[in-house]
Amino acid sequence: MEAIQETHKLYTIRGAAQATGNPEFALRNWCKNGEIKHVKAGSRVYVTIEAINEFIQAGGVKNGKR
Repeated sequence: MEAIQETHKLYTIRGAAQATGNPEFALRNWCKNGEIKHVKAGSRVYVTIEAINEFIQAGGVKNGKR
C-alpha cells in the first residue's frame, strides 16, 4: 500500500493576499501574532491558503475584529 502525502502550496504574504482577497497587512499581523500557521525563512514569511481558511472558518475574523 502506498502512503499518500498531502502537499500544500506555500505563498508569500503578497501572493496569499492576491489569491484570497485578504489585505496584506491583515495576513502579516495574523502571522506575527501566531494566529495563522506559517513558515519563516529569513525575512520572508510563507503561508498556505488552507491555513488562512482554517483561521477564518474557526471564527478568527468576526466583523473585522479578532
